[in-house]
Amino acid sequence: MRKIPIFCAVIIFFLILSACVDTPENLKNEETKADYSGAVSESIQNDEPAPAESDVISKERGTMSDIRNQLAEDLSFKYPNISISAAWVSEASAMPSYDIKIGTSDMNIDALGEYFFPDEYSPDSRYIITRKVGDPLDKSYPAYSEPTEEPETGEILNANVWEYDMLGYQPDSRDQNKIIVMHSTGFVRGSGVGNSDGYYSFVGEEIIDSYDLDYETVPQDLSYTLADGAEWNAADAINYVETFWKDYLSEKEQEVFTYKVKRFSVLSFDDGALGYFFDIVKTDSNGNRFDMDSSYAKDTERISSGSSFMVPNELRTWCTGKEKITQFLKDFSFEEAAQTDDGNDLLTLKSAADKLSKALAPNIGLNLNAELCYVAVCKSYPYFQIWKYPAYYESRAIADCDFEIRPFWVFKDDGYTVSQVSDSMKFYVDAKTGELTVMADGEVKHVP
Repeated sequence: MRKIPIFCAVIIFFLILSACVDTPENLKNEETKADYSGAVSESIQNDEPAPAESDVISKERGTMSDIRNQLAEDLSFKYPNISISAAWVSEASAMPSYDIKIGTSDMNIDALGEYFFPDEYSPDSRYIITRKVGDPLDKSYPAYSEPTEEPETGEILNANVWEYDMLGYQPDSRDQNKIIVMHSTGFVRGSGVGNSDGYYSFVGEEIIDSYDLDYETVPQDLSYTLADGAEWNAADAINYVETFWKDYLSEKEQEVFTYKVKRFSVLSFDDGALGYFFDIVKTDSNGNRFDMDSSYAKDTERISSGSSFMVPNELRTWCTGKEKITQFLKDFSFEEAAQTDDGNDLLTLKSAADKLSKALAPNIGLNLNAELCYVAVCKSYPYFQIWKYPAYYESRAIADCDFEIRPFWVFKDDGYTVSQVSDSMKFYVDAKTGELTVMADGEVKHVP
């Protein structure tokens, strides 16, 4: 059984970044190059030292083919403050940027209701709940569409309005987590057990085993006894979860997307009970992936100034019983609209890693994985310029603002999982502009 250390991000944030630290000349001279004969697979792990000679000329920018052709060599470069263990790039011919339209045309929860509540769900049940755009969130107050001053007390009241349509099924009003719910944004979450057994939440639980399926193969005989007392083969569990996403969630997308388990982890509760956590990755029809993270640090400065900022889009599944999904979450859906860049001139891995290394403190010593993937970007949140009492609501941004998807080099701890997201630092290098965004301890720092 492999113990997976939790990456600690309690380093004081201002110590993470340094004024541009150049790689010392003696370290530059020690850089090695890979023998690049034959095709590079889309996932490369830097396990062995690279040979000294190569016919590949390192490029700073290029096409997806250029990036793949020197990926092994780029992984071999040494840095004084970071190491990159592995990297993933798709086999797509290009990675264009697109404007996207958020939403779903499928507001039907019948199949999910029958899956999670097979003996009681009915589409005309009294437990069906609906909300429409403009309805008040709290029916005790009027439907304020923006923060409003309470005349008698002078208190500033939060906006009190649904930004999207909602459809749900909730058989127990006392348990907010025992529910199937869908928004017109395409967001869906569900659980048939809720808080009934004490194992609904996975946050902060110990990881006792973990596999990154881009670089590792789960042993066919790997199996654990879960919290419900049943033993479940890990490979069978992965197949079960991927089938669930294919059968129940992919149809709710406007585009053709596939869902796969990116990382499989075994989590342990204090009482010794176990559960399986699945980080899910979303891939478009060209083979390009999306960063499916649960949270980004709030980019307060850019939000308030009306500038662009990244918005998280999460996929996850958590199981504490055999062939039983304790909870799942799929964030907002979208379809591609106008292409804004052809994606044929992007930073290579080495260029992105150079940028990151120079921006970080010289002795930080991070071990990272890299991935070239899409990130959803809100172009502007205008309400700090419009409202008298401005505030940021992610739901308003998703419902009303203009979005695009852009390619980024994403660097994360090589044991990263959404289940332990609060313990991680994350680094995003815009593959078009080269801007670096650092997220750590709830703070955001941009390096041009």
